[in-house]
Amino acid sequence: MTENSARFADHSEAHSIPPGAVVVGVDGSEPALAAVRWAAQEAAYLGRPLHLLAVQEYLPGTVSIEDPMPWSHYQDRCNVLTSQILRAASQEAANLAPDVPLTSACVTGRPSEHLIDASKHATCVVVGNRGQGRLAATMLGTVSLQVAAHAPGPVVVVRAWSDDQRAAMADGPRRAVVGVDDSEQSRHAIRFALEHVGPQGQVELVIAWWLEVVDGLVVTSPGSSGWEQVTQRHREILLEALRAATGGTDDPRVTLRVERGHPAQTLVATAASPQHTTLTVVGTRGRGGFAGLVLGSVSQQVLVSSTGPVAVA
Repeated sequence: MTENSARFADHSEAHSIPPGAVVVGVDGSEPALAAVRWAAQEAAYLGRPLHLLAVQEYLPGTVSIEDPMPWSHYQDRCNVLTSQILRAASQEAANLAPDVPLTSACVTGRPSEHLIDASKHATCVVVGNRGQGRLAATMLGTVSLQVAAHAPGPVVVVRAWSDDQRAAMADGPRRAVVGVDDSEQSRHAIRFALEHVGPQGQVELVIAWWLEVVDGLVVTSPGSSGWEQVTQRHREILLEALRAATGGTDDPRVTLRVERGHPAQTLVATAASPQHTTLTVVGTRGRGGFAGLVLGSVSQQVLVSSTGPVAVA
């Protein structure tokens, strides 16, 4: 048994998540492996354990009359495949973060339900943007969307994860971009971003506006009195969100950005700047739209459009 395999503790009998662990969903897909890489680096940076969670989903119709297979044989085949998936994921994590305590679990049921439940005990839950399901070609998979929408804790959805991004995350300084409005969710997003970047990182708080009226006129001219009023009002929203999240407004890691544009497009463009952004953070929903929705339109658009990891806090 190698040193890495010795670190791979199997908790398939009793699914127990170490308190405060970074939990990552694995299913053998490339996006899931990218999620493992991101999660391993995050766990190492924060000094948290890493927990790999694989879920066997027995779907009706998998065993058909035309191709009969005893149910026990099908279960055995699934168990072997899941063990292989967990072994590959654990090796990937151990290569990147050899000193991080690593555990795993294999459970049966719906992946989204188990990952949502895991978020109650985790620092964050990390998933790939899509998995091995029938609609694997879609830009955002059903599981990742459901977990991001319903999990009580932070969820990180990982799409591509380039060598430059991995280097920036490992060697620093880290950079996070946070979408802000005057909602409670924005404060959670700021706190999560600051924890992610650590003491040497950078956090850019971004707020975007499009249609504003001052003294009965639509504001369209940069540098005009109306433009300055709107900019200052939104800057105050950023400062108040920072104050509510941290108790002050003078954190040297934080910069403020007020832009005119669509919020989702502005966030994605800011995160895609030449500086390597290790995380974009949004709230589940903001002050606009329908308050009853569990995941706002801006959050969904950022999840679909971003080229890097996105956290829903």
